[in-house]
This record gives sequence, structure tokens and C-alpha cells, in this order.
Amino acid sequence: MRDLNLEFFPLQNRSETDLGFPSGHRVGRIVLSVQENEKKHIVLDIIWDFDELVSWFNENRAYMESESLPNFVEGGRSIYKSIEATYENFDAYLDDQLDELFEYRHRHEVCFGMRGVKIPAIYIGIGELGPEVSGEGNGVPFCYTVDLKSFLEKLTN
Repeated sequence: MRDLNLEFFPLQNRSETDLGFPSGHRVGRIVLSVQENEKKHIVLDIIWDFDELVSWFNENRAYMESESLPNFVEGGRSIYKSIEATYENFDAYLDDQLDELFEYRHRHEVCFGMRGVKIPAIYIGIGELGPEVSGEGNGVPFCYTVDLKSFLEKLTN
């Protein structure tokens, strides 16, 4: 199983308030990556508020570790591809189902931990093959099975 890592590199020459963040927040380069043997797959590389992202992970940890996609979402693919396929045919679903899917996304899609910045779709949760990180980077879909429990424990500590 691959390791999922979150690294933080503080900004050296600018303060968080210069960038519009609250005083005392850790703002800097955030790198989310998957380590597979000697190869490192960069999933996200951005300058943002690290505290906000870590807080989102901690608030949604239990969901990421145990919640599967809603039953009406067709499986057999990564979380990312399953959600994309559902939204491509959204007219086939009831409003309540789409609301349920939005709530799922709120707990699993990384952009909700980084409000105010546009990032590619990246999901973390339980997929068809177990814990995964999936999404799209540079127009190319990806899906990696990862040691999610270890990743979330490191964030809590």
C-alpha cells in the first residue's frame, strides 16, 4: 500500500497577513503526495493556509475512514470517476440524491478544506479497492490506493 503524505514549507519572505490570511495562521507551500516505492506522485502543490486544511482533515477523518459513496452512485471506478459520471448525467437523479452527493463531496473533496482557492478535483476516502486518493491533475485522472489510516493519524499527532 502506498503512503499518502502532506508536507508544509513555511513562506520565508511574506507574512500570512500580507497574503490575506489571519495573523498566526501557518501559510506556505502545501504538497500532498503519494509515495510509491522510490516514485513520488505529486497530487497537489499550492500556497495556502495549512491550518485550515489540517482542520478540515481532522473534522472529516471519521468519514474518510469509513464512508463509501452514496448507494445511487455507480461504482466500479475511482471515487473521482464515479462522481464525474454522476454529474454528467445529473438529470437522472433526484434533488435529494444530488444533495446527498454534495454532502459526501463536502467531507471528501480536498477543495472544501481550502475554501477560496481553485484546485483540481481530489477525493480522499474509501473506494472500490479500499482507501484511495483519486482525482485529476493536468487533465489526467489518477487513483492511488493509500494507507489512509496512517496518514490521518499523522495529521492528528
